[in-house]
Amino acid sequence: MKNWKAIVAGGVIAIAAIWAYAEIDEPDTAGEHIDEAVEELLGVGAAIDCASSVTGETPILAAAKHGHIDVARILLREEHAANVNNQDICGGHALSAAVQSGHNELVELLM
Repeated sequence: MKNWKAIVAGGVIAIAAIWAYAEIDEPDTAGEHIDEAVEELLGVGAAIDCASSVTGETPILAAAKHGHIDVARILLREEHAANVNNQDICGGHALSAAVQSGHNELVELLM
């Protein structure tokens, strides 16, 4: 277990850490434990809907964009309930990101 408490400050999600994992497009290699990292971050008080000040992306939008179904399932659990309607700076949201990226299983999950 990484020391995520050092990354999460004041209850704000370490969004850069989530994105670093989410942007790994090969889940069988370096990104195979992304779901565990997300669980750990949420477990130490990460705020689930914190958006990038540059792109406006939230963790659920990043997961949808990059096809991380397991991460999306974690973020959408009742105890976390990520807001799928949050938009990035271009007006895109998780569902549109999943559609544009061709992640059909995520599209179904988000609908």
